[in-house]
Amino acid sequence: MSLSTYRYDGSFEGLLSAFAEARLEGAAGPVFTPASAVEGGLLWAAREVPVCPASAAALWRDLVSAGGAEAGRTLTSAWLAEEPDLEAALYGYCCLTLERRQCLDAWAAQPAIGAVLAAARRVGHEVHRFQGILRFAETRSGWYYAACEPDHNIIVLLAPHFVGRLGDQRWAIHDCRRDLVVCWDGQELRPGRAPSSSSEGSAVGPALSEAEVATQSQWRRYHRHIAIDSRRNPRLQRRCLPRRYWPYLTEMQG
Repeated sequence: MSLSTYRYDGSFEGLLSAFAEARLEGAAGPVFTPASAVEGGLLWAAREVPVCPASAAALWRDLVSAGGAEAGRTLTSAWLAEEPDLEAALYGYCCLTLERRQCLDAWAAQPAIGAVLAAARRVGHEVHRFQGILRFAETRSGWYYAACEPDHNIIVLLAPHFVGRLGDQRWAIHDCRRDLVVCWDGQELRPGRAPSSSSEGSAVGPALSEAEVATQSQWRRYHRHIAIDSRRNPRLQRRCLPRRYWPYLTEMQG
């Protein structure tokens, strides 16, 4: 049997465009693949689907109308997990929500919905974790800079929390793994690509202010001195705070 395969540009708008195309054509068991995927792994030719803002927006409106804002949040969060081969489940979630005209987040036993909910839950857990461990540092320009390497593409979901906490400051959150940044200038959030000069995939970022350097040094000294040697539990520490996050934590440096 010939299966319909749709290749999209890798963006969320592109994915919705491909979903809209598949629904319009009534494709049975469609396959969706991002442009970055290796075509040699496919058993059938993929058709390029250009981004269509109108059809993507229409599908999004229909989804939110059918399942409410919660369905939209679930679909978006699951997509931001960036997990391979999740597109089919996302499409199933979308189609079932439109068919049933309700939010189906209680239908975890249904395979497609269960997969989407699990991915969205992993993203939500990581957002919650980074709300507590993200470290901002004052730069010489007066901006505050926070670098991170999350497992999932979460900084657009993370940023509103810090608008509420640091709304009177100017700051940037830099996802070093993906070379993405979200900036807050005191008025609006602006997501985009990180400048090439900072795309190092490491904790090295803009030059820090003298006050910040002194504060970080004092914080590391304080952290060392309050530790109770007899209560150290490295295994528990690694379980609660995996080592992959340590390069971006001030108290773990030096």
